[in-house]
Amino acid sequence: QRFATTTKPVTPFSFFSEATADGTVQGTFLLDWMTWEGTPTLCLRKPEGSGTVWQKAWVHNVTNFHGSWVSKGWSCRLVQDEGTGLAFQGEWSWSDYTVSVRVLPHLAERIGLVACGRGLRRYIALVLDSDHCVRLIAQYDDVRTTLVEFDATWEWEVPKYLRLSIGVGNITAAVDDEVRHIVADGLPQRGAIGLLVEAGHAEFSEVQLCPNTPAKPSSDVADFRKVEYRC
Repeated sequence: QRFATTTKPVTPFSFFSEATADGTVQGTFLLDWMTWEGTPTLCLRKPEGSGTVWQKAWVHNVTNFHGSWVSKGWSCRLVQDEGTGLAFQGEWSWSDYTVSVRVLPHLAERIGLVACGRGLRRYIALVLDSDHCVRLIAQYDDVRTTLVEFDATWEWEVPKYLRLSIGVGNITAAVDDEVRHIVADGLPQRGAIGLLVEAGHAEFSEVQLCPNTPAKPSSDVADFRKVEYRC
């Protein structure tokens, strides 16, 4: 059977079986497949404990992705020895979403939050730049275009809150309380989210992602509230 939900990730559901006379359930339940689609609601953060498997969910090219060498209250530290390092979550089909993160800048050429990621050289990013200005940039292969420059500046070891909202035909970027809007003519409007560090290191808080519009169940999928399986 197929299940439709109105929220993402998939809401909890249960399978029911018929017990035998002594109250036990016997048999094997086989799950053939399970999937979801669309932009999810996510909170990406370091879990409790000392495990490191959660880091494998990030697709990255950074020199080091640290989950243990972090300051109190921060989730991860990205280190890039040379060039631009990126850590991605998601896929090209993600669209119409808002992503946000707090950044603790250490020594680095450039630090930022990425949206519409389609590879290491194709993305939109809100960056703390090397001259201590804040810019919204579009990277396309070897061409880096400044879309907006903010009035705000930044300093080493002072946290900044970054937010990117990818709408239908528009992009909204925010640094702390300063918000800028642009028309997204000719710009990508879908893709993965990510973190950016260039020639240095920085710490990041949990990453929040949510769709800008409520999710709707697919019209071709019935909403099964309860399905009984007999083992």
